Amino acid sequence: MIPAAAVAAYMTQLPVRAAVAAPLGWPRYAEWVKRMQRAFGEGAAAHEGCRAHDRPRHLALHAVMRLFSAPCALTALPAELGHGGVVLITQDLPPSVLDEARRRLAVG
Repeated sequence: MIPAAAVAAYMTQLPVRAAVAAPLGWPRYAEWVKRMQRAFGEGAAAHEGCRAHDRPRHLALHAVMRLFSAPCALTALPAELGHGGVVLITQDLPPSVLDEARRRLAVG
């Protein structure tokens, strides 16, 4: 288990992140990932994040390029992250593509 304080310290320092508007189930997360893989193409370097699951457990997520690590359980979701967030690590993408990724996670 990853301590909530460690997640908060890491996630709140990173500038390019998308807020999650509501607990995020696997189907919605999978749809978001699929859309972003198509939209980002080779510009997707990685994404990391944490999210409130639609079950009573919170998860840490990590992906590099198109390879995903297994989610890790969190002891709690830091209050300052609300329902979670995703950090987008990209290269050579127009701001409009990143804005769309943020918007899709923000819609609850």
